[in-house]
Amino acid sequence: MLTSPHPRATTSAHIVAALLGVPLAAPNPLYAEWRPPDCVLGKGPDEYPLEYQTWRRDRFRDPDSTLAGGESLTALYKRATAASAILGHPVEGHTALIVSHRVLIGAVAAIAAGASCPQDVFQAARRFTLAPAGIWPDSGQLR
Repeated sequence: MLTSPHPRATTSAHIVAALLGVPLAAPNPLYAEWRPPDCVLGKGPDEYPLEYQTWRRDRFRDPDSTLAGGESLTALYKRATAASAILGHPVEGHTALIVSHRVLIGAVAAIAAGASCPQDVFQAARRFTLAPAGIWPDSGQLR
């Protein structure tokens, strides 16, 4: 099992690995969530600065562009492609499972479905939703 280095993902990965009885690899930045620019952290859409609004409008024309602290669409595409490649190669007869965040998992899913450019992968990742896995023990087992 592979996991993002973000605390929420590593906590979830430890729980899932224990429930499934599988080993957990060390957290890896390859599986981290897409990084928005620093200028929007902690802000809602009504508070986004003009520089971000302009970048957001233009990012599909220039997928290599980014703002300070953020990750370009191309960089996300490259990470998701690497993550997809790992999923496609079973290790010792097992399939890998990544515990990460919605946009990265959506990007991996888009690549697996055939998306082949940063813009298409990001668009699909933004719309991605995932149903609950249904593997959690009942509340009596959590005590």
